[in-house]
Amino acid sequence: MREFTEGWEFGDDQTIQTGWSGSGSYARNNSVVNQDLTGAGGAWSIRCSFSSAAINGPTMFSWNTNSAEIREFWARVYMYTPTAGTGSDVGFAVSNNVQLTVGVTSAGTLEIRRGGTAGTLLNSIGGIALEAWNRVEIHAFIDDSTGFVNVYVNDDGTYSTPSLAVSGTDTKNQTQNYINNIILTGGANAYFDDIAVNSLSLLYDNGVGTATQGETITGGTSSATAEITGSIDLGGNTGILIVRNVVGTFQDNEAFTSTSLNGDVNAPNASYVGGLMPQSAAPGPGYVVYLEPTGNGNTSNLAGTDGNSVDNYLLVDDNPVNTTTEGVIGDADLEFDTYQFADLPGTATAINHVDFITHVLRDGVVVNNVGGVFRVNSTDYDTEATYDISAPASAATFRIPQTLSPDTGVEWTPAEINAAEAGPRVKA
Repeated sequence: MREFTEGWEFGDDQTIQTGWSGSGSYARNNSVVNQDLTGAGGAWSIRCSFSSAAINGPTMFSWNTNSAEIREFWARVYMYTPTAGTGSDVGFAVSNNVQLTVGVTSAGTLEIRRGGTAGTLLNSIGGIALEAWNRVEIHAFIDDSTGFVNVYVNDDGTYSTPSLAVSGTDTKNQTQNYINNIILTGGANAYFDDIAVNSLSLLYDNGVGTATQGETITGGTSSATAEITGSIDLGGNTGILIVRNVVGTFQDNEAFTSTSLNGDVNAPNASYVGGLMPQSAAPGPGYVVYLEPTGNGNTSNLAGTDGNSVDNYLLVDDNPVNTTTEGVIGDADLEFDTYQFADLPGTATAINHVDFITHVLRDGVVVNNVGGVFRVNSTDYDTEATYDISAPASAATFRIPQTLSPDTGVEWTPAEINAAEAGPRVKA
C-alpha cells in the first residue's frame, strides 16, 4: 500500500462538501445524500445534486421568497474553492434544470454562464483567492433579452461596483422565465456554507383589481416603487406580486396603488440590498477546517519514499497531492504512522464531526486495506472497520469519519483535537 497525503477536516452542521470519492458516500447527523430540503411554507426546494456528497443539516440554508417562481433575486453563498478539481458552482434552476450558473474555477476564475457548468460563458474574470472562503453575492434577473447578473465577491457592503457583471442579455436557458431551486456542484474539497436566497416579491391583502405584468406599484407611505413581473392569486383578495426594479423600501401594512391593482403590503421583502447576513471573512456560525500534518507523531512504522522512516510527515503534507515522488509505504499487517497537526484556528467551541482524509493506492499484494488511527490521551484507537478502504490500483482520495471521540465516546472537544494525532494503518 502506498499512501500520499493526510488531512483532518472539522465542521459544524452548516457546511456542504462536494466531490467525495472512494468507498462511497454516507449519511451523517441524520442527513441524506442528495436530499431535497424544503423551505418555510414550501416556498423553496433546495436540491443538492452532488456526486457522493453529504449534507450536514438544513440550517445552513435561509430564504425569504414568498414564491416558488422567482424571476429577480439576490443570493449569497460562501464558497471555498480548491486549487485542484473542477471548482465550485451555484446553479439557479427551475425544477433542477439550470438557468444560470455562477462559479469559481480551480484556476481562480469567476464565471457567469447561461445554463449549467458547461453552458454559454457570458463573462469571466480572474484573480479570485483559492483555498480560502469567499463571500459571493449575486443579483440577477431571468429574461431572454433584458436579463442581468451582478456578482459581488467580498464586497464592503456598498455594492457600488460588481466584481463581474452582464446586462441586457439572455439569462434564460429554459422555457420558463424564473427559478425555483438551486443546485450546488464542486470537485473534491470544495465547500459551500451559509447559503441564502431572497426573492423580490410582495405579499399583499385587501386587493382590489388584477395584477398586470409591466405595471408599476407605488407605496402610499414610503413612495417606494417596483415593476410587476408576475403574480400569484392566493384567494380572498390576497396574493403575491413578483417584482423587479425596486426603488425605496416598502413598509408593512402600507397601502399601494397601480393602474390595475390596489391593496395593502403585507410582509414585504422587496427591499433587499445585499448582505443577507452580516459580512465576514468566513462563514458562520460554523465552517469546515482542513488541517495538514505539521510534525511526526508517536509512531512511525511506515517507510517513506525517501528510503527511511524519519520525518514521514513531510512526505504526506502536500496539497494538492503529490502522487509521483512522495508518500509512505506499508507492506505488513497493522503497520501505521501517526502525525501531529496544527491547532484549530480561532476560538472553536464545538466539533460536529471529524473526517480523516487519505490518498492511497495498492502497488503490492501483501496488504489490501487501509484504515485510520487516532491517538488521543496517549492511547491509539483504530477507526471503525466499517470504513476500512479497499486500496485501489489507481490513487484515489478517501474519507474516514470519526464523529465521536474514540477516547470518551461523546463529541470531540477542541482540546482533544489540538492534542490528538492521526495517521494511516495498513491491513491485510
